[in-house]
Amino acid sequence: MKRALFLCAAGCLGLLAGCFSTSDSNDDAADEAETGCPVGAETCPCTSGGVCDEGLQCLSGICVAESSETETGTGDTDTDTGTGTGTDTTETSSEDTTDESDSESETTGGYGGDCDPLLQDCPEDGAICHWEEVDGMTFFTCVQSEVYAGVGEGCGVQSDCAWGLYCASGESSPCGENCCTNYCDIADPTCQLPESQCIPFFEEGEAPAGYESVGVCLLY
Repeated sequence: MKRALFLCAAGCLGLLAGCFSTSDSNDDAADEAETGCPVGAETCPCTSGGVCDEGLQCLSGICVAESSETETGTGDTDTDTGTGTGTDTTETSSEDTTDESDSESETTGGYGGDCDPLLQDCPEDGAICHWEEVDGMTFFTCVQSEVYAGVGEGCGVQSDCAWGLYCASGESSPCGENCCTNYCDIADPTCQLPESQCIPFFEEGEAPAGYESVGVCLLY
């Protein structure tokens, strides 16, 4: 009796499984007939159970290659946008910075020097802060000299003048010829030679940072 009941139950389960399998197959066949695309094939509908052919995966009801999403993401990020754009921007920025640096080096506005002619702050004993040309650039720097001409005395080069003095030449010289005249502070000018006045050392807008108040006593 038990054996008969067991066989009966197994038979019923088999019939039920056959019904579901037939139902799924009928649904898949209907989909294929409606779309004309083999169910489970690439770019075609997935089976009703969400299954695709080997090497494919079911996304949003459509069978697609398993690696397609990953390849697309990598290409967009690493190749097209991330690396290429970043490198180009860096190179452009570097070129712009170099051009600006070269431009400043060629003008007095880019570098004032390593000392102040008003303060005469050279650390070396006997050194004088003079306006000198060094390696094609002209700026205030500390130099040693064996000549220390005073105010109104003749000079041939800047280093001939003593501390705080400038070797003026041409028509603007207070002496009518090359002579030493004093530097002055534009904010609080004091000139020692008659008829001289404190003239800004640098053209307007070209003074390096920290040298905006530097002037020199000339006729004009």
